[in-house]
Amino acid sequence: MPSAAETMHMDDRLTYVPLSERLEEAIERVSVCRCCGSPIIMVPSLVCRHCNEKIHIKAFVYERQGVFYGECLTLNLLSRGETKEEAIRRLQVAMFSYVHLVLSNKQRPDGLIPRRAPFASWVRYYQHVLWDRLTDLFGVKNRLATIVIPTSLNEELRVVHC
Repeated sequence: MPSAAETMHMDDRLTYVPLSERLEEAIERVSVCRCCGSPIIMVPSLVCRHCNEKIHIKAFVYERQGVFYGECLTLNLLSRGETKEEAIRRLQVAMFSYVHLVLSNKQRPDGLIPRRAPFASWVRYYQHVLWDRLTDLFGVKNRLATIVIPTSLNEELRVVHC
């Protein structure tokens, strides 16, 4: 039975190269911050091949009508789960699988990384960021606050950014 990282939509033109075992294991679980206990969304580490600028991946989790959604704005990916942890886990698998699939293709990934989300998604993200900062000001812990960090288990993936 294929792992979650292998269950992606395949296209005849694309070839799948498996993720490293340690990385696949890491993206299948949701870590929490040792200091504040907030869930951590692990993201791929992307660097521009031309200018060496790090590409910061924006991702977050939100709840709507009892369903949790994980959204990556930089790659235009969305996951869904019954719990916050399930949405994060699915988003992590989607991000790493997408990046790995695009970069394992022999063609240039122009337009595929980064692949910007629609404007409405960015508005929702910045509303979430604003709400998180306001709740911090008043000492209230936002239950959907997340930390986004590049995982140290994968090498810096070189893509064309500029």
